[in-house]
Amino acid sequence: MTQPELAALPAAASMANVLEQVVGPWGSVVVRIGLVVSVAGAFLSWTLFAAEIPYRAAREGILPDVFAIENKNGSPAGALWITNILVQLFLIVTFYANSTYLALFYIASAAILVPYVLSGAYALKLALTGEGYDAGEGRGRDIFTGALATIYGAWLIYAAGPNYLFMCALLYVVGIPVYWWARNARGEKAFSGIEALIGAGIVVAAAIAGYLMWTGAISAL
Repeated sequence: MTQPELAALPAAASMANVLEQVVGPWGSVVVRIGLVVSVAGAFLSWTLFAAEIPYRAAREGILPDVFAIENKNGSPAGALWITNILVQLFLIVTFYANSTYLALFYIASAAILVPYVLSGAYALKLALTGEGYDAGEGRGRDIFTGALATIYGAWLIYAAGPNYLFMCALLYVVGIPVYWWARNARGEKAFSGIEALIGAGIVVAAAIAGYLMWTGAISAL
């Protein structure tokens, strides 16, 4: 296809339209079937993935026990129901306000960077202290990998900018009362020492972010 022909394709054109010009109608059908299979697989995997995290967290006492409820087949029914209901509510909101979807998408993209940094830092900590390693087992490669992951993750957070970190606090602060509820239900103390300071810092950051977003000083878009 020439450049003018490509430019004249519909706005929703895809590889299917191009392949149809090369091999005929069956090429378009193959691509579209592959797309359906891909989207269905992604939908299934992310549905399971979204439920697995709160289910495991509930088993460890980080989230309320309702997330750990299983059905007769051993599936995490509680986590599946809660996560999917929240997803549906989110989709309804974004259906009427596309800007809300984009704003939350950008904030969530930045929010996931913080766990990445903490994961890399924890891997580095284990390699430095030798926790979980056998006596005499080499740790040099793991120390290098953990340090590289931590530095790279910290750079990504820096590149994202302070505004997004402030807005991330709005997502994190929602989890504080849920975590407190889960620990209190087990008769355990939710926060102590440095944890209480971190929690208070998240609350303050969320309040500042909410105010700045309300006044229009910062925006996710």
